[in-house]
Amino acid sequence: MQTQSTCKTCRGTGEYINPADRCKTCDGQGTVKQNHILDVKIEKGNLQGELVFKGEGNQAPNAASGDVIIQLELKPHPYFELRGRDLVYKKKLTLLESLTGFQFPIRHLDSREFIVKNNPSSTIIKPGDIKKIKKRRNASRSLR
Repeated sequence: MQTQSTCKTCRGTGEYINPADRCKTCDGQGTVKQNHILDVKIEKGNLQGELVFKGEGNQAPNAASGDVIIQLELKPHPYFELRGRDLVYKKKLTLLESLTGFQFPIRHLDSREFIVKNNPSSTIIKPGDIKKIKKRRNASRSLR
């Protein structure tokens, strides 16, 4: 009768390291568990999709390293929405505000505050109209 079993000394690897000769850090396993911090900078415009760090996944001797994949997903916001590359703030106006003008603040996602104004002498705001805040260097902005 003949039987086969895994070697208890090398655990089927075909290699044996004398306990006195083993590395003190990894105890002869060949790997050491380590945490590695990856700095991820998400640029404006990277709103959805994947960021891939090639070869940064689990690493082991005689094996290909995996990739770290970060999935970007845009969460809905109660006041802002994206239309293409534009950030849109939705605001319902009363008929009186539309006809006679209005002024209200908008707190941006980065805590800057914008004042949105429409003077009575300006055009009447109709349903679906869009007003733009032009890019300026100062922190306080207004829409006219």
